[in-house]
Amino acid sequence: MGGGATALAAGLELGKLMIVDRAPNVDNILLAAGGALGGVTVLPVLGRLRVVHAHGPALLVAGTVALLVYEELTPFTVVPSLAALWARVGRIEWVPFSSYYQADIQAGLFDLGKKLVLGAAVGAAMRAAQPRPRLSLVLLLAAVLEAAQVLEPVHVAATGDVLVIYAGAVAGCYLVDRQRLGGSGPGSG
Repeated sequence: MGGGATALAAGLELGKLMIVDRAPNVDNILLAAGGALGGVTVLPVLGRLRVVHAHGPALLVAGTVALLVYEELTPFTVVPSLAALWARVGRIEWVPFSSYYQADIQAGLFDLGKKLVLGAAVGAAMRAAQPRPRLSLVLLLAAVLEAAQVLEPVHVAATGDVLVIYAGAVAGCYLVDRQRLGGSGPGSG
């Protein structure tokens, strides 16, 4: 299993030879190999711990929420003054997705996809933990995270990001439900 992940990473890096202005990076292959090695050695040991069996779903939700918070708030900088804070409040993106119209298409799609996947991970974890997850909490969390971005000079708070994270959570919850029902659809049998 770890060899497959490493081979995939090597293939992706070699595929960069086909893209203009891109070069393979051996560091990415080594990082993937280290992650694969940790995944096949450390995670099975952690999975046998009593606390994981007792609180596994709650730990999964906490882990996905922590990942979302980390991704939304890094590099954890704060505006230096109250005047700078008021200037940042004026830069809040109130019209959803307006920054995507002016952005580079690759950067915009990457940002959109990242927020969708992180929201889906939170929604899927919440659905795995509870029969009726409160996805309104994801909407509240996304709004709080975007509001916190007003305090950071490197981020722009955006209402569209709140909607994307929430839509991802709804999709993640739906996908877990569909998988539990047997995944009736194309390719399911």
